[in-house]
Formats: sequence, C-alpha cells, structure tokens
Amino acid sequence: MALIAWSASASLPFAAMSSSRSTSWSAGTSTRAVWMASSQRSCRRWQRRRAPSARRRGSPEGGLPLSVAEETAGVAAVPPRPGNLRRLLESPVLASKQSLAGLVILGLFVLVALIGPLFIHGDVKAKVGPVFAHPSSRFWLGTDGGGSDMVKLLVMGARVSLLVGFASAVVSVLIGGTVGLLSGFFGGKTDIVLMRITDYVLVLPDIPLMIVVAALFGRSLTNIILIIGAIYWTSTARLLRAQVKSVRERVYVQRARALGAGNARLLFRHVLPQVMPLLIANTVIFIAYAIFLETFIAFLG
Repeated sequence: MALIAWSASASLPFAAMSSSRSTSWSAGTSTRAVWMASSQRSCRRWQRRRAPSARRRGSPEGGLPLSVAEETAGVAAVPPRPGNLRRLLESPVLASKQSLAGLVILGLFVLVALIGPLFIHGDVKAKVGPVFAHPSSRFWLGTDGGGSDMVKLLVMGARVSLLVGFASAVVSVLIGGTVGLLSGFFGGKTDIVLMRITDYVLVLPDIPLMIVVAALFGRSLTNIILIIGAIYWTSTARLLRAQVKSVRERVYVQRARALGAGNARLLFRHVLPQVMPLLIANTVIFIAYAIFLETFIAFLG
C-alpha cells in the first residue's frame, strides 16, 4: 500500500506538467487559427475592393490587373477622336442639301456686300441711263425710276441691310439674353421685376415708337440699329427665361450647387451652354426680321 501511495504521489507532478503543456499548445493553436482566419478575411476584403478597379482597367473577370504592355495595347486600339474640322464637315447642317444651299446663298450675299463697294465708284443714286430701262449688258438688272443702276443699288443696299440685321440682333441678344438668364436663374423678386419691365416694353406700339424715336434722335444708321435692338428684345428674354427655369432644376446643376459652385459658375458653365443653341436659333430668325424693319423705317422716311 505504501508503494502504491508513493507511486501515485510521484506521478502527480508529471501529470500536472503534461496537462499544462497540452493546455498551452491548444491555446497557441487556437490563437494561430484566429490569426489565419482574420488574415484570410482581410485578403478577401482587399480582393473585393480591387476587383471593380481591375475590371474597369480591363483585367479578365476582375482578377489581377493587366500588365503595362497590355494596357498600352488596349489604349492604342481605341480610335482617335476626330478633329474639329472633321466634326464640322460631318455636322447635320452641312449634310443637308437644303441647309447647304441656304449657306451658299447667304455667303454669296455677304461676299457681295463686303467686296462689292470696292468695284463701285461715285454716287450710286446718280442717273446713268434712261428711266426704267430693261436689263441689258450695260445694266444687268435695269434701272429704277431715277435712272440709277439697280446692281449698284442692290450691292449697297445689301451692305446696309446686313449691317443693320446683324448689329440689331447683337443688341437684342445682349439685352434680352441678360434679362432672360437673370430672371430664369434667380427667380423670386428678380424674376418679378424683370418680367414686369418686359411686359411694359412688350405692350408698347413698336412702329409708332420707332418713328417717334427716329424723329427725335435722327435717322442715322446707328440710331436705327439701337432702336430695333432696344424694342424687340422682349421675345428673346421670355423664351430664354422659360428654358433657363427648366435647366436650373436638372440633376447636374443641383449637384454642382451642392458641391459649392457659385452662381456665376453655375450660370456660365452649366446653364448658358445648354440654352445657347436656342439663343442662336432665335438670333438667326431675328436677323431677317430686323432687315425687314430697317426697310420699313427707310420706306417711311
């Protein structure tokens, strides 16, 4: 019995030591397992973050990124962007036969108005032939009631009409475009005040007002241009205001405003380019109307 008791007491330290070793080994194993699991999760998160950028750069199925040579080859395969001249030649305006014919006719009149006076000498209203002469080799379009050459009158009249048309359109666009942009963009009291001024100018009788202003300030070419431009800007202002009120509520304008863009940047960078085609189309229409008004004023004297 004593021998058995002694052997049991002697084996107790070795059992305690082996148990402590097994416990420490299991604890170390579990720590390494946790660390490896955490590392694997981190690697998977990194791969998920990198996958979209790799796909954007063209890597196969979101895997590893392409090499520099492969990326360079992909970039070289993209067709070059056409130049400004090529885009102009391929525009719908030049592709249409009707538009091309109109541009040719307009360019011909502009060319005649520019270089015609270089070949005309003396007074164009002077009598150079019989009254109401028929077209001939000397007078290509005949003569008028005063015996003046109609070709010379046509050339000088085209120069004056085009000058009045384009200059009056510029004045009208400056006034009406400014009023329409400010009124449509800011709204509120600014819109109310500018639109009431536009309504007051709109209801004024245009023809009597032009006659009175021309009688007061003289019938010079500059006064005619200013009169036409200062009276007929209301339609441009109202048309542009409606379009600006629509553009300012679009998503990209609201995002630019949320990012801290000022009113000047929003107006000239985001709103004005969107309404510019409408402004150009309205200006072209107004040029023809201004030429008619100049002829009307000249007829009334």
